[in-house]
Amino acid sequence: MQNCDGCHKKNLWQSSQYWTDERRWWRCRNCGHWQLEVPPQGLKIAPKILYFDIERSLMAFYSYERAVRSGYLAKEWIRQEAFIICWAAGWIGGKVIKSACVTQAEALKRDDRRVLQELWNMLDSADIITGHNVTSFDYRKVNQRFLVHEMGVPSVNKVMDTLKMAKKHFPFESNSLEYISTHLGGRPKKEINLADWIRIVETGDPATLRKAE
Repeated sequence: MQNCDGCHKKNLWQSSQYWTDERRWWRCRNCGHWQLEVPPQGLKIAPKILYFDIERSLMAFYSYERAVRSGYLAKEWIRQEAFIICWAAGWIGGKVIKSACVTQAEALKRDDRRVLQELWNMLDSADIITGHNVTSFDYRKVNQRFLVHEMGVPSVNKVMDTLKMAKKHFPFESNSLEYISTHLGGRPKKEINLADWIRIVETGDPATLRKAE
């Protein structure tokens, strides 16, 4: 039995109702200190792997013409910034897929604070996060919104991008998620088009929001 970190005595007792992953919480009979058990040497605890995906809105800006010589629009021309419409996430080995989507009122206000809170909690508790193009897009975009809402950045130890893995190890003719998924027995995406994305930011149509989610 482990020594207590508080009084350094071996008077810990198990409390079976407190668990974190595969480890138990123990309480010292002598001083009442709680601590998480240290796994025996050689015992490996499976990492918590979370996969997630986001849908991001269109942004709005002013421009004199389609071509921009500098390659980027001036920041002063931005009328409305993009926001997170919805997300879906699940734990590897789990059976539940969680998701959240903005309401009509939130879409019209471009307010994604509420829907991002649960995703922040899930990302913060993960050991590894994964997704398709998650390094270049999803993870960076949600971190930017977390920063805007003063939530801080979740503590993630490792990111595994399935797009990078596909490019490096598997010679598919296309590296899109839908192409790979259907070739491995999955279902294709439900069709959603530009008109749907415009309808979301202009009207916040509930049926289109459900479609996006």
